[in-house]
Amino acid sequence: MASLCVSGVLGGCSLSMLLIESISRTNENPMHLVTFTAFLLVPLWCFLKDPGIPWKRTVPMSEYGIIIICFFVTNVMNNQSVNYDLPFPLFIIFRSGTLMASVLLTAILQRRVYSWSKILSVCSVTFGLVIFTLASSNHHSIKRVEYLWIDHLPWPRFVTGIIAQTTCVFISAYLGIRQEAIFGRYGKCPDEMMFFVHIYSLPFFVPVLPEIISAANSFNQSEDLDLLFFSVPNLWLKLSLVSILQIVCIRSVYQLTSVVSSLSVNMILALRKFLNLLLSVYVFNNELSIHHWLATGMIIGGTCAFYNTFGQMLQLCNSAKAKKRD
Repeated sequence: MASLCVSGVLGGCSLSMLLIESISRTNENPMHLVTFTAFLLVPLWCFLKDPGIPWKRTVPMSEYGIIIICFFVTNVMNNQSVNYDLPFPLFIIFRSGTLMASVLLTAILQRRVYSWSKILSVCSVTFGLVIFTLASSNHHSIKRVEYLWIDHLPWPRFVTGIIAQTTCVFISAYLGIRQEAIFGRYGKCPDEMMFFVHIYSLPFFVPVLPEIISAANSFNQSEDLDLLFFSVPNLWLKLSLVSILQIVCIRSVYQLTSVVSSLSVNMILALRKFLNLLLSVYVFNNELSIHHWLATGMIIGGTCAFYNTFGQMLQLCNSAKAKKRD
């Protein structure tokens, strides 16, 4: 089951992000609409799969309340990140910091101490992600929104960005730890959690409704794509594909969380991000530099060290030699 979930995460999430990147190149800020669509369709899919799911809740609503708040806050903070005036390299470092935050929070909250090999492998993958992302970026300027509510705060947007991204990294790490604890306490119920977390998060989209409507209007004005018997704006077609892939991605992540540790989930999500960057470089015809190859080596080496791949291969070789002697 775990291998199937990993395939869903690496395949579904990576292809979904590739399509989202394609949409972002033709639309200024589609992320709230993309996120809202996923939050709307995921519980609908869960209900169609199991119509009795709203009445078969095994986890108390108080537990879901914490998950819902954490989940929604991280999504909104990430969607608003372009408005924080953070230097791009710093922004990428924050985005790649969830693995390290997971190690730190696990040690603090669960008193679980990881071996030095696992800590070093996490550092290797994290720094590899930072290097690969920076090497892949064009550092294009993003259209800055002139006036936002954060301008009322008594400090620059940059400071708000530091606070928001630091909070986001640790909330993301805490979210995985919390989900792992819930599954350990109440049993494995990934579909139930996926349903309630998404459906109860929908009211939180009210403050960003104008941006969702604006993005939808922009989608309506995109170039029509002729299908068999009708035509449809191409951005809506892409969004439909994104939604299907996100359902696969989200369900795979929830199922994976129910069978492996939160750190392992974050490691696989980091690999998903690397795969997405690699696909982006290939699809959008970007050149691979020496920095890309260095980062790739760090990520692959760190991953192999994390899962003790070399040790397992050596053990298999020794077992094969022992059988030959016998």
